Amino acid sequence: MDGAISFSECMPIGANHIAQDIALAYKISFDSAERIKLSLSDEDLAVDPQSKDESKEEYRRRLRMADALDPSLLGIPETIGSISKNYLIKTVMMARVREIFELVMEQLERQKLMEQIPSGAVVSGGGALTVGLTEEATKVLGLNARVGEPNNVRGVAENLEDPRFATVLGLLKYITHQQPTLVAEPTTQVVTNKNTLLNKISDFFRSFFP
Repeated sequence: MDGAISFSECMPIGANHIAQDIALAYKISFDSAERIKLSLSDEDLAVDPQSKDESKEEYRRRLRMADALDPSLLGIPETIGSISKNYLIKTVMMARVREIFELVMEQLERQKLMEQIPSGAVVSGGGALTVGLTEEATKVLGLNARVGEPNNVRGVAENLEDPRFATVLGLLKYITHQQPTLVAEPTTQVVTNKNTLLNKISDFFRSFFP
């Protein structure tokens, strides 16, 4: 309320469990399951309707081809056949996503906070990139849901303006706007120290990218 945190909760469930479900469903390693999860996008749920000059058989063939995911193209070492994207997303993955937001809904209702968030839900972190996640969040919570991405953060690589780095960049931005509580150095020195710290952090993140 009024810019302050009203409620905070940590739940022992998250996007890693989605990858674990994929690993169990197809009997593959967690790393392979994570690779499959990250390869999927909202485009995999969109299908162009049947065209006028396309027969029903041609249309069905096109649907099958669009729905098929070949794990070998992702560099997965396990030998498994073609995977149905539709089944994987709507059955395996969305079951866990739905459970996550049902738990979130339960916590919000318990704290009587649902009426205090009319602007909707913002999802950040690596899990926010999961295909269909915001749509499922909207269904379960009854709120408009969107992915939160860091922006207007100067001095960092553009690659870091990504939901995966939203929390750490948000905290850094918050810290740099706070006044120091201990007056032990001149203001100019404090600013210099802050800039040096940000440069080091920026260089650290840049080292992950070519």
